[in-house]
Amino acid sequence: MGTDKLKSVVKNIREEIVRLGGQVHFNSKVTKIKEEKDFCTVEVNGKETFSAPAVFLATGHSAHDTYKMLLDEGFELIGKDFSVGVRIEHLREDVEYSMYGKAALTGLLPPAEYSVSYREGGRGVYSFCMCPGGLVMASASENGSIVTNGMSYHARNLTNSNSALAVSVLSSDYGASPLGAMEYQRNIEKTAWQYAKNNSAPCQTVKDFLEDRITVSFGKVVPSYPHGVTGARLDTILPAHVSALLKTGLRRFAGAHSFFSEGTAPLTGVETRTSSPVRMPRDKRLRASGHNRVYPIGEGAGWAGGITSAALDGLRAAESYILGEDYENQGNGTEN
Repeated sequence: MGTDKLKSVVKNIREEIVRLGGQVHFNSKVTKIKEEKDFCTVEVNGKETFSAPAVFLATGHSAHDTYKMLLDEGFELIGKDFSVGVRIEHLREDVEYSMYGKAALTGLLPPAEYSVSYREGGRGVYSFCMCPGGLVMASASENGSIVTNGMSYHARNLTNSNSALAVSVLSSDYGASPLGAMEYQRNIEKTAWQYAKNNSAPCQTVKDFLEDRITVSFGKVVPSYPHGVTGARLDTILPAHVSALLKTGLRRFAGAHSFFSEGTAPLTGVETRTSSPVRMPRDKRLRASGHNRVYPIGEGAGWAGGITSAALDGLRAAESYILGEDYENQGNGTEN
């Protein structure tokens, strides 16, 4: 679809909600949720309240402030496994030639995508959200932090292709608590910020990363991060086990795809928001554990990992609310 077209799609969805009688409130932060016997009350911005028979929480995976509010209100959250890493960029034409061979020169094939992964023990390193002919973008949700992401326009014809390279973080790495999971993410993002100059992001070529050197110049592949990059040692930002497995992955992926052998390919950090670090336990009707009228859904609830799975999770929750007890009776009684 492309980010350029997605903006219109989101606007049209909002306008359809309004046409059907719904309301959209901007600049509205949920500061409290109170469940009564027959309805829920939602406090917004610490003063205004709304009441409804049910509340669907679709916060997205970066709503740390909402997670803390829910903990304060007595909702159950648990820390979960997630992943952190970097964005890697290659020339789009190199990716296409590696994937298509001489057929790439015809111009008849779509922009090439790839997927790589490697497991070692209980952890993995893998590509995620691969963006052909796209850009590495700034995606921080808090001041004083650096977070990267990727995007492509509909044409997918820009110079570089990029992908996240992410490494598993296990709940045992941070003590399995929800606050510990969020703090683990935040510490990496704030460490990355220490390298920032005018909102630039820390960056290192693959060759320098593998050889533990600060990058002082970039060559064949120019980083696309819109605020510029600053040469850094990414292994001083990322946890040691993340850096080690990332290095192993890069060496192994070079044996599968020629473009992974490109030493000037930039690694821009840090990609920490691949998925939610916490999960809200749910009952068999997809309601928050211990609550009858609150439905945590999508990535923010820790039950989805991407646009499609989040959409499907929302549809299932809506179906559960509409059908009530019949939802479980029809064999939908799962906790995920």
